[in-house]
Amino acid sequence: MKETDKEAAERVAPVANDNDAPEGRQAAGSLDPRIRIIARAIGRHIAREHIRAWEKERREQAANDNGQE
Repeated sequence: MKETDKEAAERVAPVANDNDAPEGRQAAGSLDPRIRIIARAIGRHIAREHIRAWEKERREQAANDNGQE
C-alpha cells in the first residue's frame, strides 16, 4: 500500500530546535538581510585567517628542509 503525502508528513518527526517558529518557516529566511551580510563577512574573514596561517606553515616547512632527504 502506498502512503499519501499527508501520511508521510505525519510520520516525520518535528525538528528539535523549532523555537516556536511558524510551520514551514526556515531560519535563513527569517534573518534580516543585514545580519546575513555581516555573518558572511565574518565567515570570509575567518577563512582568510585560516588560509594565511596554512600558507605561513607551508612556507616554513618548505624553508626548513635541510635535514630531510
